[in-house]
Amino acid sequence: MKNNGIHWFILLLVLTSFACGRDSGNAETLEPEEYPVIETFRQDVNIPLEYIAAIQAFQNVEIRARVEGYLEKILVDEGKEVRKGQLMFQINDEEYRADLARARANIISAEAETKSALVELERVRLLVNKNIITKTELDLAEAKLEIARSRIEQAKADRNTFDYHL
Repeated sequence: MKNNGIHWFILLLVLTSFACGRDSGNAETLEPEEYPVIETFRQDVNIPLEYIAAIQAFQNVEIRARVEGYLEKILVDEGKEVRKGQLMFQINDEEYRADLARARANIISAEAETKSALVELERVRLLVNKNIITKTELDLAEAKLEIARSRIEQAKADRNTFDYHL
């Protein structure tokens, strides 16, 4: 089989040599064609590669303020990594400081109102024990004391709300 391929090759070679060796009679009319020749040179070429891509973070988090206010400072750069609990923005807190002072004043006022209601209750209790006034006046004084005590709790809750924001 290998020899068969070699035989074909030799046969093709012989036929080609006979075909090239024939004189066609127009040897003078066939002139070699001229082709332009250029010199090549070697040069390093930088080809900029641009790719279309979409970059996404490992975790996208929407940030919303819990309170209203004006931003004073932005403490992180856009695109930078942040850690849990890291302070990112500073909001103007003057309004909240004023509200906190108002809430503390409301506590003091409610405590004073409670003391006044307590004194009034003791006065009414003495008068009821002496049968000078009716027991309904005592019930009314006790209700006023409870209202004053609830105002203290309400004022403390307001203060805690503003303490949380600061």
